[in-house]
Amino acid sequence: MTRNVLITALLLTFSLQLFAQREEAAILKVITLETAAFNSKNYEQWKSCWHTEGEILFNYITKQNMYLFNSWDDLDNAMASSFEGDINETLEAAQKTHVRMTIGENVAWVNYNQDDNGRITKEQRVLEKIHGEWKIVNMTAVHVTSFGVELAGNDD
Repeated sequence: MTRNVLITALLLTFSLQLFAQREEAAILKVITLETAAFNSKNYEQWKSCWHTEGEILFNYITKQNMYLFNSWDDLDNAMASSFEGDINETLEAAQKTHVRMTIGENVAWVNYNQDDNGRITKEQRVLEKIHGEWKIVNMTAVHVTSFGVELAGNDD
């Protein structure tokens, strides 16, 4: 009897770990795709990463500007000009480091540093699981290099 309980507990633990790893991989895939799609000017791919109904939050902060949007319609209208021109799939992928993630049943919070060909940002994404798919509902990024400083703090 004790052996069966132990085996069941081990199988349950293993199953939960596999589920968590799959969720983490799916979340990172959305975040990576969103950055790559933005950099390559692939609007449809970028849009597919976002929750496009209802409220979202988008904050991008540089030394010179702050871009703040709290609805998909406002963000969509503002971003249209960012995607003008031909799609460029040849860019190097942005490197994400110090990735920290908290995953709940239908919400995930991700914080990381990003080096996008020398443009260093400190970023956060909040995603919701909508109809079984992870979608970004909050994006906050601070363009660190625009301030002429390096990242500081405890990112280990």
